[in-house]
Amino acid sequence: QLQVERGLAKVDATDEQKQKVLAILDRTFGELKTLHADHQAMHAKVAAIMTAPTIDRQAIEALRVEHLAKAEQASRVVATAVGDAADVLTQEQRQKLVAWLHETFE
Repeated sequence: QLQVERGLAKVDATDEQKQKVLAILDRTFGELKTLHADHQAMHAKVAAIMTAPTIDRQAIEALRVEHLAKAEQASRVVATAVGDAADVLTQEQRQKLVAWLHETFE
């Protein structure tokens, strides 16, 4: 959240824009937190499969499919958040934000 706040400051976001983007961020973190808990539960399933007397290949495949579905869901959540946040900012602000991200993370 701190990085988002810094980015918003760099693009001179208004207070209203900041509130909207931070609300999007909170919503997104909430959705991802649920998916993270699901991911942690998958670890227990993997452990159960790997420590069973015999390896259940169907269970491995089912877990793989479940994992891909959760990854797809997380990707959708993040993509939606990026689009929603981008809608809040002007084109000029988005350009400044991308430039700042490149400077900061490359």
